[in-house]
Amino acid sequence: HYQAVARARLDLDLQSLIPWIIAQNLGVALFSLPVGWITDRYGNRLALRCVMFGLCLIPVLALFVSRSPNASEHWFLLVFGLLGLTPVTMRTFNNYTLEMTDRSQHPRYLSILSLLMAGPAIVASVAVGLMIDWWGYELTFGLVTACQIAGFLMTFGLVEPRNCGPAGPQAETPG
Repeated sequence: HYQAVARARLDLDLQSLIPWIIAQNLGVALFSLPVGWITDRYGNRLALRCVMFGLCLIPVLALFVSRSPNASEHWFLLVFGLLGLTPVTMRTFNNYTLEMTDRSQHPRYLSILSLLMAGPAIVASVAVGLMIDWWGYELTFGLVTACQIAGFLMTFGLVEPRNCGPAGPQAETPG
């Protein structure tokens, strides 16, 4: 959908795909380093909070750049650079899940997590496409941003397994 907004509003063609893919891959590489450092130093919960916040910026930036009269293909590279947070976020979710579960349950929980991320992503992609057709980019990207902000806010309720003590994450669960 970010490709569509750039192509529609900035009159870009499919030749722009290659620089966007490069920007996204560079984003993955550049975000992996600080997110890894945050994870090692402070835990997956804070890293997850940071990447979720970054994801909230993407639709807003896409709308801003695509509406700017001075925007160009080069400015839209920032959007795709930030999209590099998506695979970093998925990896951070996986790592958080691994920290929260017993080793014997890792395959089961990673499989469930993968299904819970893939299913909604496929459905949401179709839904977002339809919403763009019906309501346009602003309202649709606004709703996407609202959902992402809700997800970001939920990270404040996550348990940090590193602070739970020898009994593990269950030690902090009431009752």
